[in-house]
Amino acid sequence: MKLLAAVLLALGCLGGAATAYAETSPPSPPSVWVEGTAKVGISKTATSAEAQAAYHQAFAAAIASGQEQAEFIAGEVNAKVASIQQIVPRGGSIECSVPGEEGTLREYEPYDGATPNFVSVQLFGGYAVAPLAASKPATHAKSKKKKKHKHHASKAAVAPSCELSARVVLSYLLT
Repeated sequence: MKLLAAVLLALGCLGGAATAYAETSPPSPPSVWVEGTAKVGISKTATSAEAQAAYHQAFAAAIASGQEQAEFIAGEVNAKVASIQQIVPRGGSIECSVPGEEGTLREYEPYDGATPNFVSVQLFGGYAVAPLAASKPATHAKSKKKKKHKHHASKAAVAPSCELSARVVLSYLLT
């Protein structure tokens, strides 16, 4: 009987502590996390300055894409996007391709230009924090097996198109 009374007393104390904590903790404001992505064209042999400018352009467009997504989500729950809370750059990549012989398929080509500094840093309240993962420059390895094609002139006549992509994760408060 004494053991049962001790257990009930302990449960009552714990219940009271949990209730007191819940009453004094302010509710967290609603927020939304979104990922913005964007691609821009880049020369197959871009210089370092051209590559960095293309990355900045893609990064700005990725932020705008994320803002648009946040506003859409907020509208769906009858809220409004307030201040931005976190920005998490998630790097980027560069891919080059030419139309394949089959028409709709594309063949990937190596990128021969400079690689921009793809940033991958997390910001909290305006202060930079150590990267979540080290950003690695895009690598473009050539395939060891080469296909034999009868019509090399048609492939050489078409210049490869290259795209630089950027990704960013954003967190916004909702009101």
